[in-house]
Amino acid sequence: MEMDFAGRELPFVSRTGSIYFTPHPVAGMLRFRITIPRRIHKELMPFVTGEHSEEFTVLVCYWNDFPVTYVLEGNDVKLPDSIGVAIVREFLQKELKRLGAEADGVSLSCLGPSPFHANFHLAPCAEPIPDSSGIAIEKVNSKSTTILIRYDASHLKTSADAFARFSELTIAQFSYYYYQVALRHRRLDSAIRISNLTAGLIEMHQLSGFRGWVLRAFRSGRLAREISLAAISYEFETTTEQQSAKRTLDELYDKSSIALFRPWIESEIEEDFIAEHKASRETADLLEPRRLREANTLLVLLVAVISALMGATAKLLIG
Repeated sequence: MEMDFAGRELPFVSRTGSIYFTPHPVAGMLRFRITIPRRIHKELMPFVTGEHSEEFTVLVCYWNDFPVTYVLEGNDVKLPDSIGVAIVREFLQKELKRLGAEADGVSLSCLGPSPFHANFHLAPCAEPIPDSSGIAIEKVNSKSTTILIRYDASHLKTSADAFARFSELTIAQFSYYYYQVALRHRRLDSAIRISNLTAGLIEMHQLSGFRGWVLRAFRSGRLAREISLAAISYEFETTTEQQSAKRTLDELYDKSSIALFRPWIESEIEEDFIAEHKASRETADLLEPRRLREANTLLVLLVAVISALMGATAKLLIG
């Protein structure tokens, strides 16, 4: 039996990279079967070639950190990499739109583009598996896209039993992985925002003439402070968040008999975007002295002009 896995994120869904809604349930499961005729596969996924399964079982499992969706494909046809997940996703999106479900508050939220493309294959093992779980990972490498999972057929009688056991052992790892993916998306949003602010600050300093002089004197200072404070807060919060995540990761794998997804989780945790925030903060700090010099020059000129006007007015009054 071939399985594809995909995460469905609720607080941090990616339609335009924004955060949409929270919270999500932390327990429970939604299960349904869906038939998608082969004749519309090409319409849903134009780049797909060949024949694919029509029958899919979808399980949305809600867990402590984030929900995880499993797509189990029919046994009639083997699909290439993760195509089953994509077919189901595109079909549901199309049908919900056709039915006008969003007007009734029903929508499909997903984490994308998918950060994790892998095919999980379950197969019985000819020999007994010494691990009490009855599950063994036969082929898995860091960043591999194909993972073969053997199960002890004398202990787990059917592939359905094996899947249930595998998901029981790994749901916490999947859930925590997609939680970290969501946090990474939030960090990326912050990096994009502060980069845009910094680009605006640089553009302000590139303006020539009196208008640029005035803008720098009265507006760029506030913008530079906003960038610096945002970067400092981000660096502190992200460092604290990473330390907590690594402790949680150690605890998670201390309790698990299958250490399967750790490289992927660590990769998400380590991508912190601190360098982008630091570069923005340094840019703001570098440009601030220029603004202060120009502001002081402008102040001196204004004082001189006001003094001259006052002198001229006094002379007229006296004179």
